[in-house]
Amino acid sequence: MSPKQILIVAIRLVVLIGIVQTLGSIATIFAQSESMYDSKQISSVLMLYGLYLIAWLLLWCFPATIANRLLPEHLQTVQEAPKHPAPWLTTGIVLIGIYTVFQAIPDLIYQFSLYLFVQSIAIDTHTSVWADLGAQNQAGILANIAQLFIGIFLLFGAPKLSSWMRKRL
Repeated sequence: MSPKQILIVAIRLVVLIGIVQTLGSIATIFAQSESMYDSKQISSVLMLYGLYLIAWLLLWCFPATIANRLLPEHLQTVQEAPKHPAPWLTTGIVLIGIYTVFQAIPDLIYQFSLYLFVQSIAIDTHTSVWADLGAQNQAGILANIAQLFIGIFLLFGAPKLSSWMRKRL
């Protein structure tokens, strides 16, 4: 298999994992929605999740286009037993980046939904919504934002990071 083919398979596997996580988050929102939120709040969050599911569908339908954008052209051909580990190291870094980004996105969407709900039910106007979220949710949001940026760096900086790592070995 070529690195491009491996990347296509990985994208489709990540999409399957993402769809399952998205559906689980939607179920959580519905479970909490009966007592706390009105229909307008629920519809706005469900619209956000609908857009997210559309994005998953696009990733499922066009993994080769994404692989073409993420891997340089010389890394897309079928490789023999690697004489040099560079193409496989780059492919591995891209795969880790994909996994990292697609682990952060569902959590950020859920936390954004939580932020909107807290904002809509905030009683005390003297405190910020950020303060009303609590320390655990604040830490989760910051950690997921950091995870998203690290994943994006791994995705788009894979060739440079691979080169830097090989120079250091």
